[in-house]
Amino acid sequence: MRKSDRKKLEYRVNEKLIAMVQTADLDRIYIFLADLSENLTPKQLEAIDSVIADYGFNNFEGYYTPKNN
Repeated sequence: MRKSDRKKLEYRVNEKLIAMVQTADLDRIYIFLADLSENLTPKQLEAIDSVIADYGFNNFEGYYTPKNN
């Protein structure tokens, strides 16, 4: 993939993720992220986990409990 195509894709995906978060529909966001994480490699999941920690998100206890749990 050309660098310019990747940047366009990156921008499009980021815009969609921001819009999704702005809906504040936590149940649908949870389902989306659960489905997404099933399709990621362990290396990709580790990279995401690392970036989350880099931004100071370390303790999520009590923030959200899915309805199906």
